[in-house]
Amino acid sequence: MTATWLRRLYFTVIALFLAAPLIVVAG
Repeated sequence: MTATWLRRLYFTVIALFLAAPLIVVAG
């Protein structure tokens, strides 16, 4: 597992946590 892949996965998880409230409010 490369550091780049792990970093990409980390940012993806953070993006989902940040977007979740917006999706709930929009829905």
